[in-house]
Order: sequence, then structure tokens, then C-alpha cells
Amino acid sequence: MEYRIENRPAFTTLHIELNAGEQVRAEAGAMVAMTPSVTLEAKSSGKGFLGSIKAAVGGESFFATLFTAQDNGEITLAPTLLGDIIDMQLNGNSIYAQGGSYLAGHKDLQISTSGSMKALISGEGLFLQKITGAGHLFLNSYGSIIERELKPGERYVVDTGHILA
Repeated sequence: MEYRIENRPAFTTLHIELNAGEQVRAEAGAMVAMTPSVTLEAKSSGKGFLGSIKAAVGGESFFATLFTAQDNGEITLAPTLLGDIIDMQLNGNSIYAQGGSYLAGHKDLQISTSGSMKALISGEGLFLQKITGAGHLFLNSYGSIIERELKPGERYVVDTGHILA
């Protein structure tokens, strides 16, 4: 899989080139365009029925789209809101993000929710997305994304409505 993030930071799109047999899962409604050599299939967004409900509670659609390249092909994806896209490589670890931030990723990534009382009190909602597994992950956020890497023990406060951590 090859990819490019284009048109940053407000009207960002994700262009993915797939080799025959490769797959990527994306949030329902994220597809802008694709070549005819790529097929799409609606799948539940989580593992099993309960996993899909957890993903939906966390801000994702109940269904996701699984794109499969029958031959070399490409897809273009975009978030539903104006904003930016960031790519991450997960290596069996987990990240937390605001609900609705998942755009696309490896087909085996698991999306669930994690409660946040601070988020509820601040008016941002009770749940953050928890994304776990190995493979590429593409997240989107309203507005531009500012990356900040923290040193061990360093703290930085981010409103839960804007967090991709």
C-alpha cells in the first residue's frame, strides 16, 4: 500500500494505491473516488455486534467500508468535516482519539470506546475512541493537526474535543 495525504490542512484528502489483494477499511461515507479494480463491501465497524455498538457509541458509524483491490487500484478518501488527516503506524499498541476521528486503516484494527468523565464534564461527550492493533491508521480532525511529542513524564493539556493521542 502506498498513500499520499494531499490538500492540507483544511480540505485534506487521502489517496491510497493498493496492490492486488490488499484491503483497507474506511469510515462509511469517506470515499470520494476509486478505480473500478477496487470493490467495496459494507462491514460492521467493530468485532462482532457488541464491538460495532461500542464503535458507534464512540462516534463511528455502525458500518464501515472494506475496500479490496482485485487488481492494482486506488481510492481517494476525505473526512466529513473540513480538516486535516494524520497517518500513524500502530505496532500492537492503542491510541485514544475524539469520537469520529477514525477515517481509515488496516482492516484488522479494533475500534472501541473508553469513558472519560473529564470529557463529559467539559461538554465534549463521555467517550473517546480507543483504536488498537497493528498497521496503518489514518485519523482526521476538524482544523489543522498540530503534532507534539511528549518526553517521558511531560504533561500537556488538550481539550478532549481535539485530541488524537
